[in-house]
Amino acid sequence: MAMERMRVVFYGINGQGLGHLSRLLHIGRALRELAQALSLPTDISFLTSSEAPQIAWDFPVYKIPSKTVLQAHSGDVSAAKAHNRFFISNLLGTLRPHQVVMDTLPQGSWGEFTHFRDYCRQRVFVNRTIDPNQAEDPIRASHLALYDLILCPDLADAAHRYPLPPELSRAFTGAIHGYQPSQAWGREYARQALGVRPEEKLIYLSAGGGGDPEAVRQLQALIDTLSPLPQVKLLVAYGPLYRGPITYGPQVIAYQAAEVVRYFAGLDLAFSATGYNSYHELRAAGVPTAFFAQPKGMDRQDMRLAQGLAEGWCLHLESFDAAHIMDHYHTLLAKVPSPPPYQNGASRAAGHLLRLYAKLPGQQPLKERVPLAVLLHDLWQAEPQGTTASFGEVAAWALAWAAQSPWALEEQQEQAHAAWRTGTWPATLLPTAQAWLAAGKALVRLRHQATDIPEGRFRKLMARWAAQEIPLASLGPADLFGP
Repeated sequence: MAMERMRVVFYGINGQGLGHLSRLLHIGRALRELAQALSLPTDISFLTSSEAPQIAWDFPVYKIPSKTVLQAHSGDVSAAKAHNRFFISNLLGTLRPHQVVMDTLPQGSWGEFTHFRDYCRQRVFVNRTIDPNQAEDPIRASHLALYDLILCPDLADAAHRYPLPPELSRAFTGAIHGYQPSQAWGREYARQALGVRPEEKLIYLSAGGGGDPEAVRQLQALIDTLSPLPQVKLLVAYGPLYRGPITYGPQVIAYQAAEVVRYFAGLDLAFSATGYNSYHELRAAGVPTAFFAQPKGMDRQDMRLAQGLAEGWCLHLESFDAAHIMDHYHTLLAKVPSPPPYQNGASRAAGHLLRLYAKLPGQQPLKERVPLAVLLHDLWQAEPQGTTASFGEVAAWALAWAAQSPWALEEQQEQAHAAWRTGTWPATLLPTAQAWLAAGKALVRLRHQATDIPEGRFRKLMARWAAQEIPLASLGPADLFGP
């Protein structure tokens, strides 16, 4: 009997920014890769009010208007409340997802959560830090109690920033962002792709997603001050929500496409708004940065900036005066990048979705394999990859190899489950997991060479190699077609 498809809808509510949709998108992509590794078919969809739904181009996306656009169109959003509630409820009533995953607003933008929650078997909320005054809101608290799981995109030692009732089921995942060394381009390649000469300084400028009313003024002040400098190139990320004039010139690289994080290894320094994604991506890439805080209501960029200043890795751009900008430019040039240990909570968040899904009838065996798959995903993401194969394909073979090898798989699973609870992988487990990934890469290479060998025979060959502990790297087509 065919395995049931895991159906998930990510619902991202956005107006001026992209943070909610971006964060859910990182989790959704990690979920898709982990599910492929576990041979679990999925149907993942996105529902969003963001005016940049194209950033989720690799998933089916259902779009509703944002309050920002509705206010600009008619000045009154109340008339749209019933329409959007009806659309959202009917969509989820049709899709009937196993899980709906929401971000930042537990009640929904229109109070729609209570209208559709019964159409979803499991409900998950991503609880990013918000203004402390709003975190204590009784409406928010009453809706949080209706979720099966609360995901906090932070480390467990930051629990004091997440005031939640102790009876709620919650998990800390670490920061969720889009910077992955496995997908980032190296410094030389990134700079060549942008046309930056070796002697030039590459400076990144960003005002977030681009929808902030001050974005035009902020970016232009930075461009006017920095572009006249000798041997400088400015990579200006205008953001998909930016609607102002765009500056072009010999010193300015106007960037409006997605995935700008791929170029971060080529940066020398940055000036950026302190949005959740920008902050964590620049931090993960180790880019010396001067941040400025934009007022966003629920999102307290000033609090995030204060945290970075306390850690000592960034500067505070307090004004857009030219002299102030230049002072920060020279200070950043003198800073030695010291990236923290790489951390991306998207795979752990996706792992929690899979473990929650495994509680449904008939899915219990899935739960035992999730921590190992997440461990492989963490290792994969943290290193540059020299292979065109996907993580899901490599990890699927790596887990199959592990299951048929003479290594103490049960012991490895026990260690991974214990580590899952503490949030730190033990050093004794990492070499074994690295060996599994190496085996997975080798098996993918061999499988692509042996397209006419039936899958069953190939797996028998794999089991024989595992039992004899033959190095996969030494095997070639002759071994596949031999006796």
